Amino acid sequence: MKHVLRPILILAATLVSPLAQAHDNGLSSGLLAGLVHPLTGLDHLAALILAGFLVGRLKRGEWLALGALIGALGAGAMGGALLGTQAGVENLILLSLPVLLGFQWLRGRVPVRLAVAVTGLFMLAHGWAHGVEVQGNTLAFFIGFLLTSTVIAGVGARVCRYLSMPGPHFSPAS
Repeated sequence: MKHVLRPILILAATLVSPLAQAHDNGLSSGLLAGLVHPLTGLDHLAALILAGFLVGRLKRGEWLALGALIGALGAGAMGGALLGTQAGVENLILLSLPVLLGFQWLRGRVPVRLAVAVTGLFMLAHGWAHGVEVQGNTLAFFIGFLLTSTVIAGVGARVCRYLSMPGPHFSPAS
């Protein structure tokens, strides 16, 4: 199963990279916009899933690491809303998917703590970009944004744990 997942992740990154954009879709204010936003941008969705995969590799402190990554996302969002656009944020976002995929590809050869720290920097950048874009009720948007982001990364962590378990994961069709 692990050998099947790598080409899929590489293909996904190749297809998603050109689509990295603001993915506004007319929703940039309020709780509903925040809840939906992480699901509508493939770059953000892929980064959260890959961050979850990384967290799922931890032997201890899985939920602490997940909380730290979501905290970095939230801190970035607040920074973006308060301070506006900063140089280099978009470059970090563009760099995030290939690096996060590389962490999955080089699994075991990159210290997990280092990978989590670098992923935290990327989450800060993703949050910053979204904080710059938000309008209107920022608190409600951030609550929804962080809630959905936590669920996505948490599901990624659980999927990683499930795929790492020994034994068959899928029964053959009968």
